[in-house]
Amino acid sequence: MTPGLVGRRAELALVDALCEGIDDGGAALLVEGAPGVGKTALVDELERRARARGMGVLRTAGTLAESTVPYAGLHLLLRPLRDRFTELPRPQHEALDVAFGAREGNPPTLFLVGLATLTLLSDAAKDRPILVVAEDLHWLDPISRSALQMAARRLASDPVLVVMTTRGGDHESASVGVRHLHLGPLPFIDSNAVLDARADAPRGATRRALLELADGNPLALVELTASDAGLTEPGRVPLTDRLELAFAGRFADLPEPARLAVLAVALDTDASADDATRVASHALGRAVGPGWLDTALDAGLLRRDEGRVTFRHPLVRSAVTSASTTAERTAVLRALLAVRGEGPERTVWWRAELAGGPDAALADELDALADRSLAAGDASQAVRALRRSATLTADPGVRAVRLVRAAEAAAGTGATDVVVALLDRVETDTADPAVRARVTWLRELLPVEASALARGDLGPALRAIDDLGRAGETDRALDALLRLASIAWDHSTEAESGRPLVDAARRLVLDADDPRALFLAAVTEPVARGDEIVARIRALPDVDDADAQRDWQLGYALNRCGEIEPSAAYLQRAVDGLRRSGDVALLPHALLGLSWIDYLRGRFAEARAQVEDCAAVAVDVDDPGLLAAAHAVLAWFDALDGSPPDLDAITGGSDLGAQRLAARELRATLTLADGGARLRAAP
Repeated sequence: MTPGLVGRRAELALVDALCEGIDDGGAALLVEGAPGVGKTALVDELERRARARGMGVLRTAGTLAESTVPYAGLHLLLRPLRDRFTELPRPQHEALDVAFGAREGNPPTLFLVGLATLTLLSDAAKDRPILVVAEDLHWLDPISRSALQMAARRLASDPVLVVMTTRGGDHESASVGVRHLHLGPLPFIDSNAVLDARADAPRGATRRALLELADGNPLALVELTASDAGLTEPGRVPLTDRLELAFAGRFADLPEPARLAVLAVALDTDASADDATRVASHALGRAVGPGWLDTALDAGLLRRDEGRVTFRHPLVRSAVTSASTTAERTAVLRALLAVRGEGPERTVWWRAELAGGPDAALADELDALADRSLAAGDASQAVRALRRSATLTADPGVRAVRLVRAAEAAAGTGATDVVVALLDRVETDTADPAVRARVTWLRELLPVEASALARGDLGPALRAIDDLGRAGETDRALDALLRLASIAWDHSTEAESGRPLVDAARRLVLDADDPRALFLAAVTEPVARGDEIVARIRALPDVDDADAQRDWQLGYALNRCGEIEPSAAYLQRAVDGLRRSGDVALLPHALLGLSWIDYLRGRFAEARAQVEDCAAVAVDVDDPGLLAAAHAVLAWFDALDGSPPDLDAITGGSDLGAQRLAARELRATLTLADGGARLRAAP
C-alpha cells in the first residue's frame, strides 16, 4: 500500500477508470468527506498515478489565509500555464491579466474569468491529458471556486480530469454535471493498520477506546492519544467536535506565551514564527523567547512547511480560536495592530472585531471595501463587509441602506436565507419608502416559491418599481423595469406576457428612439406598435462602438415584432458582446432569443446549441427556474425527433422549476412539443 494512504481500494479503482478513459473525454469529480477523513491522501495518490501515466498535473488548494483574496486559488492553479495567456482571445487574456494584477483595468466578470480558465485548460490538454486538483473547495475564494466549477462542467469533450475536494455537508460546492464521491470512514481492518503505523502504536483497552472514538477517521486515528480517549463518551459528541476538543485541550495546556503566539498565527495567517514571537511579546508586555515554537510543535498543533509555520490541520486553527479567551483574543488583536499593522487594508478586520460600538469612520472604510469587493466580483466578501459596516453605523437610514446592499450582494451568491434575514431586519429598521421599495423588488427576484413573480404574478414587482419612481429612484426604477421586461416571457401567466408592464412603460420619460423605449414598447405592445417600432429601429444611425445591451434591446424588439433577419444580426452581436463582458443576467435571454430566430431560419443545430448554452449559464448562476425554462425549450427540439416532454426531467425535481412552467409561453411551448412528438410518432 502507498505510504500515507491506507485502504481506499474502491475509490482508487474509480479514479483509475476515469484516468484510463481520459482520451475519450473528460470528467469532473467532487470528493466529499468529513475533516480528517483522508481526502488529501487520496488526491496525492491520484496525482502520483496520473504522473505515472504521463498526464500533466495542475493543482491548487483553498486556505483560510486566502479565502477572501479574489483569484488567489485560480492564480495558483493557472500559474504553470502563464506562457499560454497570450494565446487566449484578447478579452480573456485581458481578464486574467487584470485579475492577477498584471495590468490595470476594471475587474473582469466571473463568467469571463471562467471562460478564460476553460480555454486555457482545453488548449493545454491538446498536448497531453491534464489532471486538475482543487483541494478544500470550501476554502477557495468564491471567484476561483465558481470559475473552476464553471470550467469543470464544460470539459466533457476534452481530456481533462478535474478532481475537487470539500468537507462533508458543504452543499454550496455541489454542482450539476459533476460526479460525487463520498469518502467515508475507514473499515475496522484499515483503521487497525493506521494505528499499527504509529510510533506509539496503542494496545489493549487503549487501542479499543481509540478505535471507537476515532470511528474510522484517519486524522483521529493518528492524532488522538490515550488521554483524549477519556474526553467524551463515543457517540455523544460528533467526531469533528471530539477532534477539536482534543486540539483545544492541547492548546489550553500550553504556557501563556506559547498560547498567545499560537493564537497570533491563527488570527494572522501570514505571520511567521518571528512575527508571532513579537506579537506575543507585545501582548504580554515582556520578551517571549523562540522556545514557544518547539512547545507548539511538540503538542502537535503546528508544523513547519517550507519555512513557514502552519497548523497541522484546519481543525487545529478552529480549536485555537474557539478555546482562546476573550481577553487573550483582544490582547493579541491589539498586539497585531501594533506589530503587524502596516496598512488599513490589512488591519480592517482586526479593527472591526475590536470595535465595541458605532464607529462612523470604520463603517465607511468597510463600505468602501465592499465596493471594491463587488467590483472584483467577490460578493461574499462584500456581504461580510456591509453587514459589519451596518453594525457599526449609528444612523438608522444609512444602516438600512447598507443592509439592503448586503442583501443585494448576498442574492448574487445564492444565499437566499441570508437575503431574507437581512431584508426582514431592514423592514423593522426603516420606513423610508425608497429603501422599502428596494426590499420589495429584491424579494420578488429571489428564486423562492413564495415570490409572487415565481408564481407568474408581476403585480408586486411592478408596484415596487412604481414606488421606486415615486421615491425619486428614477434610474433604479428604469433598470428594474428593463430587467422585468427581459424575464416576463418565462414568468408571466398572462395571455400576452408584456401586457402587465404597459402602464409602467408609458409612465417613463424616454425619447421615442431610445433603444430602451423601443425595447419596452415591443415587449408591451408588439402588435399595436410593431410597424412603428420597426420603422424607428431602421431609421437609427449606425453605431461603431459595440454596445451589447443596446444590441440586445433592439434585437429582442425586432424579434417580438417578427423581423427575423435584422433581429438575428442584432442578437448575434448581443450574444457575442455579453459573452465578452460576462453579463450572465442578460446572456441567457439573448441566447434564447437568438435560438428562436435561428430556428425560424432553419438553423436547427445552432438553435439547439444556444439553448444548451443557456442551460449551462442557469447552472452557473444556480437558477432552477431559468434551468427549467431552458429545458422546456430543449424539449421542443427533442419533439422534432419524436420524444415527448418529460416534465420531471425538465423541472429536475425543483418546486421553483415546476412553478416556472406555469408561464404561458412555456406552457404553449410544451403543449406544442407534446403535440409535435405525438404526430411524429404516429404511424
